[in-house]
Amino acid sequence: MRSSIGSRDIDRNGHLTKGGKVASEAGFTLIEVLVVTAMVAILSAIGVPSWLAFTNSQRLNTAREQVYLAMKEAQSNAKRDKLTWQASFREGEVDSTPVTQWAVHPKTVSPHEAHWQNLDPSVRIVDTDIDSRDRNETTFYRYSSGVNEGVWRVRFNYHGHPNSVRDLGRLTLASRNSDPTNRNRKLRCVYLSTLLGSMRTSSQQRTKKDDRYCY
Repeated sequence: MRSSIGSRDIDRNGHLTKGGKVASEAGFTLIEVLVVTAMVAILSAIGVPSWLAFTNSQRLNTAREQVYLAMKEAQSNAKRDKLTWQASFREGEVDSTPVTQWAVHPKTVSPHEAHWQNLDPSVRIVDTDIDSRDRNETTFYRYSSGVNEGVWRVRFNYHGHPNSVRDLGRLTLASRNSDPTNRNRKLRCVYLSTLLGSMRTSSQQRTKKDDRYCY
């Protein structure tokens, strides 16, 4: 039994024939090509989302480490210089692209005049002022007026301790394209937890604590 495809035929074994003669056995049959194509499509559909989730996690981890090191640098500089230093964070723009930025500088230098550095543009600070759907996961002091409006900051005195109780808290990060309403979205945070200047990092938890998921 043969079926026709233009000037070619397919025999019952799935081989292409021409003029009623079986074509060379070299190469792949049409059925084999279709099967391989289907398998590649299925594997791609499974693998691509997993790979994207992995890369997003890696970017978040890297950004969290940068925030942690910025705070440690401010703490170290404060003890070294016997002066109050601060780590500042903000949502800014580079070439019209939103980007989260950080700076480390003495208290005597306004954040507005500090040297700012960028985190990965795929990462942002989680705060209701950035997206009203967010939980207020970032709790550092934030300037509410003037040229530094919108900047979060944490200060360390010459002992390397938080400058005051209001410097305690956390800064929380998420992927910029993540859904704020998804309780399972990936979060990363850096926590200044004691008046002695202890710092730690964490990730999203299954349950809330003080109405927050990163603690």
